[in-house]
Amino acid sequence: MAKRNRTAVIEWVLVGALALFVTAYSTVWAFRARAPQMDFFAFRQVATALTAGEIPDFYRTAPLYSALMAAGAHIAPGRDPFLTTARAVNVAAGAVALLLLFVWARPVLGRWAVAASAWLAATSVFTVYTWAPICDMLFLTLIIATLVARRRACRYVLGTLAALTRYEALALVVIFGVYDAWETRSWKWLAYAGAACLPAALWLVLPVIFGRARGAYIDQYFYLKPSGWAFISNAAHLLFQTRAAALRFLSCAAGVAAAAGLLYVGWKRRGSYLVAAVFFLFYVAAHIAWPWGWRRYFVAALPLAVFGLWVAVVECGRRLYRSRWGSRVAAVAGLAGAAATLAAGVAWAIRGGKEYALLVGGLSLFLTAAVVAASARPPLEWRRLGIGLLAVPVAAAFAARSGAVAWDDYEWEQSGVTLRYAAEYLDRVAPEAKIATSSPVLLGYYMADRGKRLISVDRLRVKGYKDLAPKLRKAGADYVVADGTTCGVVDVAVPPRPAARALKPLYDGKAGPPYRLVKVVETRFERSLIYRFGAR
Repeated sequence: MAKRNRTAVIEWVLVGALALFVTAYSTVWAFRARAPQMDFFAFRQVATALTAGEIPDFYRTAPLYSALMAAGAHIAPGRDPFLTTARAVNVAAGAVALLLLFVWARPVLGRWAVAASAWLAATSVFTVYTWAPICDMLFLTLIIATLVARRRACRYVLGTLAALTRYEALALVVIFGVYDAWETRSWKWLAYAGAACLPAALWLVLPVIFGRARGAYIDQYFYLKPSGWAFISNAAHLLFQTRAAALRFLSCAAGVAAAAGLLYVGWKRRGSYLVAAVFFLFYVAAHIAWPWGWRRYFVAALPLAVFGLWVAVVECGRRLYRSRWGSRVAAVAGLAGAAATLAAGVAWAIRGGKEYALLVGGLSLFLTAAVVAASARPPLEWRRLGIGLLAVPVAAAFAARSGAVAWDDYEWEQSGVTLRYAAEYLDRVAPEAKIATSSPVLLGYYMADRGKRLISVDRLRVKGYKDLAPKLRKAGADYVVADGTTCGVVDVAVPPRPAARALKPLYDGKAGPPYRLVKVVETRFERSLIYRFGAR
């Protein structure tokens, strides 16, 4: 018994060390980021209103994340206290999520629970969203906390907080209410679930009450095509990452195994595991119908998928490898897989071989997970510790590799970083000029005067490109900025933005006098064009 207790303490130390590593690593990346992800400004807009004691005029996002930003802005350091607070919340939430997943997975996976947390930490999307200042990491943590909570009352409180972070958690609260009512044969839990949904529901109807602008989610559901297979493909790719086309089937296999494992343990164990399986199916179905299949939308379901994948691997291992030789071969192969992963990380760091590290590292992690799980003969203490001792360095190597490989995708893609460079350029060459833009919030955020000399093209109420020049002349504009964050997505914007459509010829480089192109700021994913207005 004392030996088992000592082993449990060491497992907790390993998971704690993994959480500390992720915290330190994410903090470093947070300070290196050149621009926060574009959705950050939606949360900041609500936080600014809450800080000023005003009723927000923007209801696209749920309020909890913005409320935390507003609360921390009074004490947070930095040029933008809201940004500092947002990143601090996410870094802390990422560490807590790893610990909570270990707690939730341990009754089912036993000594493999450490490896489940390590696998979650090793996925690039988890690493990135511990420093990206948007609500996904907080939402992920609250989802796991709701599943971990043993007292039903705590579940509904945590479920309420999760729903106030992102609206999908309303489904989790309802599923828990139905399950508790069925298990206890008492309808009161449905009433509790309804009460837990009220705060988020009230936030959704506030725009109607106060006549403010509502979010565009409902319109996007009805007017844009669903993401369909794109969401499934991206979600599976997060479980097993490879850019080699011949190995994409392994991503699909990992996705199928994750869903099967989650359903299996839900049926066998019931309780929060059954609720998690039903919520996972709902979440995937809802986002298949959602127009955007981006990887960030799978972040909240990623711990459930990782847990389900490990359940599938462990159950297969228990059935396939019961002999003494099978156990020994599995242990040796596991060590080889971990060594290959670490070697891939070192190779990338020294030679910059991203593709090599991604391919070899992904294969070795998959191999390590499978073969180490197969060594499930008697639960000897050295094997119990060996799982964690393998998992933590594997996760550390993968987190370092994942952050570097995903850097371009998440820092540059639709982040508005070109607007930062455009603002710096205009502050340098025309510090007194008036500038027209369809992105006044983003461009003004990076300007020295916080956008006081900006002209919002939306407020000019232009009807098209031909109507743009007279309105700009009347407003006294000296420069015009056409950026990809609005003009580049004008064909899929819901509701449509006439201002962005009017600037589209400028963004495409087809504008003539009175516009003169003076600067193009471009990255691999986006660009911004700066025009001198009225110049010959």
